[in-house]
Amino acid sequence: MTQMEANLVKSLNSFFIEQKIKAFAFRQYQAKFGLGQVADILCDSLDKRFYSMIEAKSMDTSTGVKTFNFKSRFDESKEGFQLVRENAFCELTGRKGILALELRNGVGKSRDCYFIPLCEVYNLWKSGEKSLKMKDIISYPKLKRKKSLYVVDEEIFM
Repeated sequence: MTQMEANLVKSLNSFFIEQKIKAFAFRQYQAKFGLGQVADILCDSLDKRFYSMIEAKSMDTSTGVKTFNFKSRFDESKEGFQLVRENAFCELTGRKGILALELRNGVGKSRDCYFIPLCEVYNLWKSGEKSLKMKDIISYPKLKRKKSLYVVDEEIFM
C-alpha cells in the first residue's frame, strides 16, 4: 500500500465518522502480477454519494510534466486495459468511479490531490485523447491537507 492510499483511506474514514455517515473505505490489496486489480480503494455505503471506487495515482510535477498520460499511467493485463476494467466494474456495481490524482510538487512543497470522475477520464480516453492536461486536472475538486492527511468534505464526491 502506498502512503497516499493509506492516507486517503484514513482521511475518508475520519470524514465518515465525523459526519456520522454510514460508510467505510478500505484498501484493495495488490493483485498477483499479471492479474488486474479491481481498484485501489473501495468505499461501501448505502448512501449512493459515497458508494465508490477510487483509483489512486501519483505523479511528480517538479520535473515539469504537464500531462497525465493514459497509456503509461494505466496498466494492461490479461483482463485488458485498466481504465476499461475499472469503468466496467463501476457500471456493473453501480459505484461512482474516482481517479484520485496526487501531484507531488517537489521536495519541501505540499502535495495536491484532485478527485476526477473516472467516467470523464474514460470518455476522454475512448474519444481518442492520449492524456489529461494540467489545466484540466486542476479544475477538478482539490482535497485540502492538514499535516500529512487529506481533509475530505462532501463536495469532493459531487
